[in-house]
Amino acid sequence: MPSPTSALPSVTGSAILQIALQHVGEKYVLGIQVPKDNPNWKGPWDCAEFVSWSVFQAASVLYGCDKDSGVPASADAYTGYWERDSLSLGRIISLDEAARTPGGQRFCGFLKSAPPAISCFPTGLVERSKPTLLRTA
Repeated sequence: MPSPTSALPSVTGSAILQIALQHVGEKYVLGIQVPKDNPNWKGPWDCAEFVSWSVFQAASVLYGCDKDSGVPASADAYTGYWERDSLSLGRIISLDEAARTPGGQRFCGFLKSAPPAISCFPTGLVERSKPTLLRTA
């Protein structure tokens, strides 16, 4: 399996977003683990699991998981692992730029000053207070 640094640059945020948008309306369950290597998974979803699954479907790499070189069927995704990978492998951009970037992610859950509320795409998000994936304007 390729490493996140070698595979992600060839995958666009739009490609990841298109995969994710196919699952709007499916059930959300906090803490559920999702098999990243199952392209037929239809939920339930957890915030970080949903985004990591979407990335794996587009790029065949684990990102935001406890062990990014682990077994995709059992890799555990978590907002804190997304923070780790974003800081070490990603490129930090402003919230405004993320909002204008298809597939750009905004992470609120790992900020100590904000409640752990959401992991989201600009046009689709998983919100912990709701039982389904929501689509925004």
